[in-house]
Amino acid sequence: MGQIFDTYMTSRAMPFAEQVAERYDFSRVDTLVDVAGGKGHILAAVLHANPRMRGVLVDLDHVVPGATAALTAQGLMERCEVLAGDFFAQVPAGFDAYLLASILHNWDDQDAERILRRVREAIREDGRLLILEMVLPDEDEPHVGKDMDMRMLALFDGGTERTGQEYSVLLEKTGFRLTEVFDLSAGASLVEAVPV
Repeated sequence: MGQIFDTYMTSRAMPFAEQVAERYDFSRVDTLVDVAGGKGHILAAVLHANPRMRGVLVDLDHVVPGATAALTAQGLMERCEVLAGDFFAQVPAGFDAYLLASILHNWDDQDAERILRRVREAIREDGRLLILEMVLPDEDEPHVGKDMDMRMLALFDGGTERTGQEYSVLLEKTGFRLTEVFDLSAGASLVEAVPV
């Protein structure tokens, strides 16, 4: 089951990796922490596009060997660190930016708040939080994410896609302020938030 999930997450991340690297201005970011980043496809794309940047990938123990191998194959381990960790317990502290890619939609609001609070404890006061998810429209209009919303509910007990307003509320509850939403392809968005 773990290998199936890993394959799914890899295929989900790959189409957005280059878009994140191209659409977001990482010029103010010295180190990006990819929280639960799997094999690091998005982190790798960002690091390739920003040669002076360093990366940290944190994920569960059993994910670390695969992430290390993938980032080594990309020639990035001189600028990268792979750490074992659980985002419900602790996130590596003191870095410029933190990425949560396809993470929060797996969890209900209570657990999503727990994850965001761990990031808030870790992030620098001038840092940036980046959330890659499908952001549903606030109004009742068609969106590909509404189909995914039903799938998340069925597959992950309490998993959900959220509207921009719901993300704004979730972020405010956990010590962040939503600053910008960048539209990507296939209904995905990159949400930027800052600590308050």
